[in-house]
Amino acid sequence: MRTSAYFCAAALALNLAACGSSTSSSVTIPQAMMVFTDSATSTSYNITYYSSTAPVTGKNQFMLEITRLTNGAHVSGATVTIEPEMHMNDGMNHTTPVGALTDNGDGTYSGAVYYLMAASMNGQSLGEWHLHIMVNGEAAVFNPDVTMSMGDTARATLKLASDKYLRMGVATARSWYLFHNGLEGSGGSYTFSVFAAVLQDLMTMPGVTGGMTLPDDTGANWTVNSVAVEVSTDAVTWSAMTAKGGGVYEAAVTGLRDGMAGTVYVRLTVNGTQYTTDGAAASGANGYGTFTVTPGGMSAM
Repeated sequence: MRTSAYFCAAALALNLAACGSSTSSSVTIPQAMMVFTDSATSTSYNITYYSSTAPVTGKNQFMLEITRLTNGAHVSGATVTIEPEMHMNDGMNHTTPVGALTDNGDGTYSGAVYYLMAASMNGQSLGEWHLHIMVNGEAAVFNPDVTMSMGDTARATLKLASDKYLRMGVATARSWYLFHNGLEGSGGSYTFSVFAAVLQDLMTMPGVTGGMTLPDDTGANWTVNSVAVEVSTDAVTWSAMTAKGGGVYEAAVTGLRDGMAGTVYVRLTVNGTQYTTDGAAASGANGYGTFTVTPGGMSAM
């Protein structure tokens, strides 16, 4: 049963106790996560969604508070799955990437959803996002009105002409997404992170990790044996980003100033081949994603 509107569908599961445990103790939601709230119910649970921003393209960090409808007790140890889906007006439905979900042990769960597109453009509806939150097999549905993010660059997309998948029966260049995942630090010393995801098919977009398999345009699977994500602030000197798990990569960056917009470049190499903005061979500026970032400013949440 939907009690309000704001959310949508990809799949991320956190497998813990089958039914979850309950506690009547109260929880504290950080003030920064209460910029936007929404709630919906399933058969047995009330799910309240808290976020540091209204739904926008790019990273949306959130907390879920799950309680039982019968007595208001908080539910920890539940099996929680996040499933976003964009119902396009043209019928080309698709999901969007979702990051790892953490059970905080007090009836709250922390995670992030990375929206690829807004629900409308220039006042014209493109479709409707549905965010299904499954708790122990029960669905609560949100309908987020996702808008275009403002400020820093939310996402870059890289491709390789020979890396294709079947889209509605047509061989199509596969998209690899680099989302601005965060910029922390001050005084010239910063840590920049990205969330890397890949389009396996329209309804599956997992975080990029070594060892994963992907289908090609013939239906055969190939293995991602190696992944290298690198960062630079001048597109000349590159530093390796460290894999933190689940598709998150981070590295220290220099050359930025507090409160001032700067540029960070990120390049992706898979199985020894560099991916590009146009899918062609790497040659200069097509060989990396470009992010405008502002330390202490409107960075991705």
